[in-house]
Amino acid sequence: MSLSRKDLSDRLYPSNTPGTDPARAFWHPGVGYWQLDHWRPDLNHAERADVDVGGGEVASRLLKKYCGKKLIEFKNGLLDSAWNACILPPYDDDDNPIVDPKTGRPFKDDDGLYMGDHRCFETHREIYLGGELDDGTYRGLEGLWVTTDTPDDPDEHKYWNNESFVNTKGGVQPLQCRWNDSAAQFGCWLYDTDNPEGYVDNSSSSGVRTGDNRSSPYSAPFVSFTHSNKRFAVFPESFAGGSVTWFKHVPVDKLVRGYSGTSWHEDDYDIDGGTDDVLRVQDTTRVLSTDPETVYEWVDVAASDFKTAMRRRYP
Repeated sequence: MSLSRKDLSDRLYPSNTPGTDPARAFWHPGVGYWQLDHWRPDLNHAERADVDVGGGEVASRLLKKYCGKKLIEFKNGLLDSAWNACILPPYDDDDNPIVDPKTGRPFKDDDGLYMGDHRCFETHREIYLGGELDDGTYRGLEGLWVTTDTPDDPDEHKYWNNESFVNTKGGVQPLQCRWNDSAAQFGCWLYDTDNPEGYVDNSSSSGVRTGDNRSSPYSAPFVSFTHSNKRFAVFPESFAGGSVTWFKHVPVDKLVRGYSGTSWHEDDYDIDGGTDDVLRVQDTTRVLSTDPETVYEWVDVAASDFKTAMRRRYP
């Protein structure tokens, strides 16, 4: 459930204004193992953190790169030429790059590959498989272990600095939501940053705007969902602090940095062009009746007891 912390675009802050309270109501563009951002902009935060969804997108992209139209032989298999996009040229004894004076690019070898450091492929292999060991195998602290089930050997998929296991949802909790003037329910998720799975850097949670170590805020827990062709992140005040519950939306076909619309709203959201609508989340710990339509209590995300309700369900 990793979230990017180096993007400081104004549009990621409430009202598109850094410094607006609460500081931890912050839209993180990069999400999950692979920091998915511009790939599949229609995926909301929770879907990107889900290995079955976000991971499936990455697997599809890698498959296309391994099995594309322009295949070349490179070490252990065939790779698409796009893997040569990030290369560093070789250097001579005086640390000067060796490049073709006509093109300014590295020379090609007999196989048509640019000579030098094939950084895309090597970096991918190190991130995914880990460091190379003495016996020639790839495994180590940098290993990107992805599992959809609890492994038979628990040590196989532990985070290097945390005893918790990886699950398919990345620590994001499933919920049911509806708008206050509608009985129609839809799936939503609690992106519970206060209970991260694995290692998360939550230092300087309000963000650092100046100096050499600038970073974005680390978001408070928020509700993630897609509705009416918009991706939403809702930051309940009971989690983030302050006196405002912020709604942020971005159309599914837009990137958050490039969307200039009025996408921040306080406490509610007009979903259908009528009156403002309050978002409600089902609290399955409170049973009201045996009627399937009203069996559980619904709590407003802007209510002061919203955090209490969520902690009953997800301590």
